[in-house]
Amino acid sequence: SSLRETLGFKPEVKAYPQSALITTVQTDRPNDGKAFERFVGSGPLALLPMQDSNYAVVWTLEPHEVEAYKTMSDERFLSKLQLAYGDRAGTFQRLGARQVYPLSMARVAQSKEPRVIAIGNAAHLVHPVAGQGFNLGLKDVADLAELIHAAAESGEDIGGSRLIAKYTQIRNRETENVLDFTDGMLGIFATQFPPLVVGRNIGLLAIDKCPPAKRILLRRTMGMHGKHSRLAAGLPLRTRTTGAQEAQHYDVIIVGAGLIGGALACALGNTDYRVAILDKSPPPPIPSGPFQLRINAYNRAAEKLLRDVGAWDKLPQHRRFPFRRMYVGSEGGPGAVKFSAADVGEAYLGYFIENDLVTRVLIDQARTLANVDVITGADIQDIRFDAAKVSLQSGSGDLYSSRLLVGSDGAESRVRAAAGISVNRRPYGQKCIVGTVEFDGDHEETAWQRFLSTGPLGLLPLAPGFCSLAWSCEQPLADRLMDMDDASFIAELDESIQGHLGKITGIGKRGAFPLIARDASTYTAERTALVGDAAHVIHPLAGLGANIGFQDVSELTRLLVKAQDGPRAEIGGRSLLGKYQRRRQREDRLIMSAMTGFNLVFSNDTPVLSKFRNRGLMLADKIAPAKNYLLRRAMWMNLNPLRR
Repeated sequence: SSLRETLGFKPEVKAYPQSALITTVQTDRPNDGKAFERFVGSGPLALLPMQDSNYAVVWTLEPHEVEAYKTMSDERFLSKLQLAYGDRAGTFQRLGARQVYPLSMARVAQSKEPRVIAIGNAAHLVHPVAGQGFNLGLKDVADLAELIHAAAESGEDIGGSRLIAKYTQIRNRETENVLDFTDGMLGIFATQFPPLVVGRNIGLLAIDKCPPAKRILLRRTMGMHGKHSRLAAGLPLRTRTTGAQEAQHYDVIIVGAGLIGGALACALGNTDYRVAILDKSPPPPIPSGPFQLRINAYNRAAEKLLRDVGAWDKLPQHRRFPFRRMYVGSEGGPGAVKFSAADVGEAYLGYFIENDLVTRVLIDQARTLANVDVITGADIQDIRFDAAKVSLQSGSGDLYSSRLLVGSDGAESRVRAAAGISVNRRPYGQKCIVGTVEFDGDHEETAWQRFLSTGPLGLLPLAPGFCSLAWSCEQPLADRLMDMDDASFIAELDESIQGHLGKITGIGKRGAFPLIARDASTYTAERTALVGDAAHVIHPLAGLGANIGFQDVSELTRLLVKAQDGPRAEIGGRSLLGKYQRRRQREDRLIMSAMTGFNLVFSNDTPVLSKFRNRGLMLADKIAPAKNYLLRRAMWMNLNPLRR
């Protein structure tokens, strides 16, 4: 950038003893969207998938090699490339035009001249080893656009020293991290020093075998770590509100009037807080007739919470179904664990209840509370954060503000995105088929689960002669099952459960949804807390999803009630939110890891694992103290949800 020099920016340039040769190559097989990078003697060699069987090639070469590789024949170049890369991407067949440019790294200090900012390659130059240069420039664009837009909206000077200083502060840290990361990678990989060669190979193997470390590295290279600007998070820039309408102010605003949001609104009833729960849709109607597809398990802690908030007794008794026993078995052997409420001195283990029924009862209960406003038709379009409050604007122009914002708006949470909280998504490669099974036997109030090689199959007892089906299986099988007529599906189901129910006489409407684990990087941000699916989504195999959401509600309620009695307590401050984060994320991640582990161990047909899990189930069934401890832990019977 010649303009950069003219305007007084001071670049600190580090020239690498390498150049990048760029070309395209066609192979004899489709690339399947796979990118390859290999560290060879001269540095990184990358193959980047383009359309069909084509790749872009970025080959780092030493100075004495550049001219030879640039001018050699296509046949010889392809031979050299094949030798350097092997056959991982297939046989290289056709070469495109070649270009060469020298490699360097540049750190650029902000100019002392007023009203100027450098972005993109004018502000920083990054080695292409991790493909971060262009992405870093796009983050510059997103942050600068948001700052300019906000300044213009508020009447602030868009070229003033305040905006420039804020932009510099926001971008410097990430820029330095990316530059240091890529430069460090070169130091480790672009060398043939034997101890380092051994060390980096061991390191790559270790990272590949350690999913948490791999996820951290992947999230960083994908740009999904840390806080994001609105544009980087996929949200529109904020627009200034017209007119003189005043915002309705609350202490706590809950976005999302579903199961968990409704429970939190009720839990905060009769406190000193003024609470609003906002949703763009009205609550669902009370179910009647056939059972609904979405049935949740409610353990004893969830039941206690619903009793404490006054909702439990309003649930129609004929639509809540207790279960007193659980049977957990596995395909390929006789091993099974049988749990019973009587073993821990209880009458039952929990209940199965339709999701919409509990949601509607909770929202109706919230409407009876003097300090809670239930507002539907509120499609939140804009969320702003500042030191004193959070401001929200609906699509119809209604304004709201609060000291604390709670995101209870599901797996695709808008609150989470607005707060700049990233989320790790991990597909299980399965779908869960749900429906109601009618049969002529007796389920004996027993929840039954069998782990098949393709995934877990659960039968949840409802009314006599009815069970709710939750069949998680690999996506191709799920699609095939969903395409079957009722008779064929019943035959497949009967074979999979080994006739456990007796004669199946009918199957209701079926539905299927993909299973994707989601884990928010943090449960809190500025004046913001996440609960339920906005914070975490786990595999449904143990029916714990709603229950850990209720534990989020319990913990946040305890902290808010305690803060209510404290001197000048700030409910949206770091102290309270930090406690919520520490207490909930660790336990939730432990449960998520356990569910993922169970699914991996049991949902496969590996002979060695099959023997191991069957023997393990048989042994677990015989160790009563351990079995009963696990049972109490799953019921969370040691917790009093709203103890104050």
